[in-house]
Amino acid sequence: MRRGTCVRSLVTGSKRVFSSFSEGSDEFQWKQRYLQERRDTAMEFLSDLKKRVPIHDAIRQRAIINRSATKEVHCAKVFEDISSIGDIPADLDDSRSVVSELLDDLLMDENAADRLQHVDLGDVPLLENELLGDDGAGEETIRRWLKLKRDTADYQSYASIPEGERSSWSAWYLRHVKCKDAN
Repeated sequence: MRRGTCVRSLVTGSKRVFSSFSEGSDEFQWKQRYLQERRDTAMEFLSDLKKRVPIHDAIRQRAIINRSATKEVHCAKVFEDISSIGDIPADLDDSRSVVSELLDDLLMDENAADRLQHVDLGDVPLLENELLGDDGAGEETIRRWLKLKRDTADYQSYASIPEGERSSWSAWYLRHVKCKDAN
């Protein structure tokens, strides 16, 4: 059986604490003492707001970086001109021609008649608008969805914090609620 001794120096505030332990007869007592010291250090760290501020500032900085990076991403429009994307044959350069080809393929399908006979005539303008119409409203919906997704990313969402770890001292609380209370 090997015997190991570990001496460790902890500086806590104005006092210095030395801990010494060996594996002991059960060979796991040192682990318990080591973990207890780690817990004590963590609790002291959590109880002092000044020690936590740099971490929360780092989280805020990371959120700003992520937010600015996602704003730079170009989201292609639904019926954007395909020739601007590249690697597309010249005969498919018009996005409307792509939709027309899809419709032609549907009509050439042997089961297309069965599918189309169940389409009500009142739905034809809706389908036409969906397939060939103006995509401005769709683009706005996609923009709103992307903005919502950006705003509710994991680094900002209180729901992403496990329930057992939620507290009034979480980064989310300090960033959102605490700032509003100060005003």
